[in-house]
Amino acid sequence: MSLRVRTPAARAWCGALVLASIVCSASAARSGQIPIGPDAGQDGKAPREASAAQDQEGPKTPEELAAQGAKDRLNLVRVDARLSFSAQTTDAALRALRNERDAGRRTAAILALGAVRAVTQRPQLVLWAREGGPAEREAALMALGEMGDAIANGEAVLVDALGLADERLASAALIGLYRTGFERGRKLVRGVADTADHPLRGVAEALFAFEEDRLLAPPPFSIVRLYELRREAAKWYGTIDGLTWTMRLIERLESDNTFLDHIVFLSAAELDLPGIRDHLLEVLIGGKRPVRIRAAVRAMPEVVEQLVANDLWLPATRGEWRVLLESSIDEGYAREMPVTLERASRIEDLAPVALGILAANEPTYDEALLTALESRNPRHREHAAFGIGEGRVKRLLPGLRKLEEDNALRVRATALAARLAMGDGEAKEGLRNFLVEERGDYTRQDRLVVIEILHAASRATPVLDLVAELGKELEGLEQAGLIATVHLRKRTVDLSPLRDTLDGIDLDTPLARRMVRALGYLPSQEDLAWLARRFPIENGAEGNIELGLALARAGHAKLEPVLQHAVWTGSWNRSVLAAAVVKQRSGIRILEHWVTKPPTDVTSEDIRRVGFAIGEWGGLEAVDNLTRRLGGIAGADRPALQGAVLGALSVRTH
Repeated sequence: MSLRVRTPAARAWCGALVLASIVCSASAARSGQIPIGPDAGQDGKAPREASAAQDQEGPKTPEELAAQGAKDRLNLVRVDARLSFSAQTTDAALRALRNERDAGRRTAAILALGAVRAVTQRPQLVLWAREGGPAEREAALMALGEMGDAIANGEAVLVDALGLADERLASAALIGLYRTGFERGRKLVRGVADTADHPLRGVAEALFAFEEDRLLAPPPFSIVRLYELRREAAKWYGTIDGLTWTMRLIERLESDNTFLDHIVFLSAAELDLPGIRDHLLEVLIGGKRPVRIRAAVRAMPEVVEQLVANDLWLPATRGEWRVLLESSIDEGYAREMPVTLERASRIEDLAPVALGILAANEPTYDEALLTALESRNPRHREHAAFGIGEGRVKRLLPGLRKLEEDNALRVRATALAARLAMGDGEAKEGLRNFLVEERGDYTRQDRLVVIEILHAASRATPVLDLVAELGKELEGLEQAGLIATVHLRKRTVDLSPLRDTLDGIDLDTPLARRMVRALGYLPSQEDLAWLARRFPIENGAEGNIELGLALARAGHAKLEPVLQHAVWTGSWNRSVLAAAVVKQRSGIRILEHWVTKPPTDVTSEDIRRVGFAIGEWGGLEAVDNLTRRLGGIAGADRPALQGAVLGALSVRTH
């Protein structure tokens, strides 16, 4: 069943057909109950579970603290034992030192050159130890110690550095001397420990005590710092347990169902293949994660509208209603989903936005919107202004103008953006004031809020024109944020400022994620290389989703293990949709190769499912190719071929 609904008559027919096919599945959703109490989700995401054990813990006893300290110290040593460096470390570290702007990765690269004992780089390490910045000097002093017998005449630098006034650098030199393994170095450190008035005596004593008993003796700060640098060096330029850090992070993402759902469902929603909608419909009705709503709206907004209109499916929580409303606006379909808007308007938090869009064709909502514009709650005023702008309700312009002196910056900026969207030229000057003429009156965070508001309103040509204009006047993060909006609205613009800016910021912020999304839209080779280099990031769930989506859209090999895992695991629909993404971006032959050489831990049911996907997305031609790969017609009873034949036959029903 393919739900390609284009006309009103077809949409009416769709409602009856869907009712007949999914009435049983939708019975729970038809109740229309919308939890809006304190337990309801606010953003459509499952609340993070707090650790009950942690909440119930009282103050720790001295014995417990001592045991925890011993455990931490032992873990420090055990982790270090898992690190390794190879010939590739030198090349990777040198590339980073030529191109990397992040200070942490640069210092890790310096330490890596010492850990791998790159003899040819010893003169450069000596130079950094003497003349670099504080962080570079510290890393270089420790790196020279890591070189062991390859340090040669570099030992003199460490001896000289013992007399530095900067205790942190002197301690790094002391650790370096100890780590060389040379007897002379050990004697110098012992001499420091035995000198009562030496500034580094405590560090030296703690170092020997820690080496003697790593469970009882706390390590000096400089040793902890060395272990941290070694871990960072292995993370970016070596291996941990024989795997690169990237491989370890990707393995972690492969078992993250939230990540996989986002990558598969949102990527599949962009594909124009018969059957995609059928699978997404089942996911929408039977799934739990809010991302399924975003994917359904992206792929089939008219079907979602009919489901809501016929009570065949309704969001289960207030958070899901929010996701549905926001998705309809973000994807540009809100005006085509009046029933969804009307239902959403019954929820207090969503009413101002929904009514503003509905008011474009229904003046009876004007009074409610004017009341919201005068609300004591700034969020209601902001949302009403945004909704009026989205609906282009020009008759309410006087109400928006009254917000010009509102005490809430978000309200003022949103009202100005809404006015500009409707052609009110006077609003342009007010928006420029935030970012140009009066920028000194606002904090950097204030200006970024205005850029976020401009992005939200940039579907309107006058707003987008202003964004493009400001993008040529501003610099740094503000300019990059504006350029991202221009590119995402399908206007040609130079994206190099995005790459330069993103190199120095956290990729898990909303603005950074939008910039990543822009890089992933029609990326150049430079853009794609940057995206691949930065994926995955550590402790950045939403940032990884944006990076992953961009790489999946481009069919980049770095995301192949993630998609392969999604093809072989999880629910039927996610598996088949993941196969569709692979087929469309990288070709059906990859799926054929995977199914002929399946992982050892999969079942015949898994193989049959992947075979079905090959047949569904590749048709009879793919079945013929798979037959040849498996050795002829005699193997037709094999699970892969059984599934492929069924998949190819299912296409005839679309």
